[in-house]
Amino acid sequence: MEDSTITPFKGHNGRILTLAYAPNGVSIATGSADGAIRLWDAGTGHQVETLEGHTHGVRAIAFSPDRQHLVSGDDGSTIIVWDTIARQIKGTLKGHRNWIRAVRYSPDSAYIASGGDDKTIRIWDVQSGASLQILKVHRDSVRSLSLSPDGSQLSSGSLDRTVRIWSTAHSCELLAVPLKTKSPVLSVCFSPDGSQLSVGCLDNTVQLWNNTMGDTAFESFKGHTQAIRTVAYSPDGAYIATGSEDRTIRIWEAETGRRVGEPLEGHENWVRAIAYSPDGQRLVSGSDDKTIRVWDTATHQMVMGPLEGHIEWVLSVQISPDGALMASGGRDRLLKLWDASTGACIATLEHPDYTRSVAFSPDSKCIATACDDRAVRIYDVDQRQLVRELTGHRGYVRCVQYSPDSSLIASASEDFTIRLWDSLTGKLAKAPLRGHRHCVSSVSFSRDGQKLVSSSEDESVRVWDVASGECTLGPLHCYEDRVMAVSCSSKQDCFVYSSKNRVCTWNMRDGLLVLPQVSIISSKFNSSYSRTSDQLGVSSD
Repeated sequence: MEDSTITPFKGHNGRILTLAYAPNGVSIATGSADGAIRLWDAGTGHQVETLEGHTHGVRAIAFSPDRQHLVSGDDGSTIIVWDTIARQIKGTLKGHRNWIRAVRYSPDSAYIASGGDDKTIRIWDVQSGASLQILKVHRDSVRSLSLSPDGSQLSSGSLDRTVRIWSTAHSCELLAVPLKTKSPVLSVCFSPDGSQLSVGCLDNTVQLWNNTMGDTAFESFKGHTQAIRTVAYSPDGAYIATGSEDRTIRIWEAETGRRVGEPLEGHENWVRAIAYSPDGQRLVSGSDDKTIRVWDTATHQMVMGPLEGHIEWVLSVQISPDGALMASGGRDRLLKLWDASTGACIATLEHPDYTRSVAFSPDSKCIATACDDRAVRIYDVDQRQLVRELTGHRGYVRCVQYSPDSSLIASASEDFTIRLWDSLTGKLAKAPLRGHRHCVSSVSFSRDGQKLVSSSEDESVRVWDVASGECTLGPLHCYEDRVMAVSCSSKQDCFVYSSKNRVCTWNMRDGLLVLPQVSIISSKFNSSYSRTSDQLGVSSD
């Protein structure tokens, strides 16, 4: 396989605070605490130009869609528009009174939206540099902005715990959503029809965002005594399973929220990962006690295990779509394959660092892994051999997911990016998806594979169009508690989410609460897609 590694970009004298890809994927712009903007050749990593003009750290950058301009905002409240052809300052936009946190171009490159710590959003005319509108509604720092694909709507996320949607034509607020939370979003799940977004936050709540109605709803299940680390829907959508720091697994009726039977007990440490078999008759779990256990979902009895072999925490488990194999990855840097019928370990593949996420391809022929050595690896299941190594991330890879048709692999990383890879060639399918300002903790495909949802430790959730690579919704924010796990049902139009001590369920179409509130208590980074239903489960640390 051709080596796709690029030499690390070196040149800044301070921390890199922001970066952006040019729309054509040819160039990368980076902004730093040293006040400089540097342009890089995306193919070689060579520095092309240094743009000097800021006197404070550059915290926000965006290319215009027509690639003719670049806008940047700094900690001194100054916004500069650059001519990317002449590589000169085209104009300076002044009006903000504090740090600039976000800048965005409209799809037609005609105007710029900016937001910052002065709690305002400003709309600027690109040609004249005039301030067209000042939106003063947020009560705290505006941390993120996103424009709809047609440019008609602007969404803003703020530390005041709200997401607001604005009409760009009339400069008026269309919708304000109090997220009722105060903590970073770490896990999300997208509905199959794209109508809703499930968001989990650090305050033990989950929210379902209705893309058409703008509604949110909250729901939780009570029973666990400590943090919920992972959740998964049964393939038929009838049940929800949760794994917790209280060392137990619990099963719930999806429609009523009632607990089914007694807890599944046996693990001697946190339960971090669970996954249903394709027929829903068994449930596999991975734990910090370094073991894997298989449970009968009807009797709640352990039917296999404890399967021993890992010498450190088990961070991820998956059952192959054909039900023949189980895969597990852990802090011992191992990927293990198990016979699902006997529990025998049939293969052990070593990684150079923690194996944080494993994912079977929908045809069960391949396994993708995410590793702390910054690489994604694809293995042939039958041959038990490495097929290819996908390199390019510059931080730990936290999550991997196959698209429903097996053609793409999405990876989320601590380098703030999401990458979409061609699963056959191992090459990038498009330029990295950039926008998050901190570690991207999880990714999940919609049922039809047309959308991708990401969650990040920058306290936001974003929705991306897979074909274009554009962010079509978000960033959406919530603040009181990290989301530990979420799962989306395909048989019913609802989402389930878990955080520190709650599981929440919402209706996907009208954004209304499906079940009365039920509490539990946290979760960790794991994701599970049901191949026999329109469901996707994601959990995050």
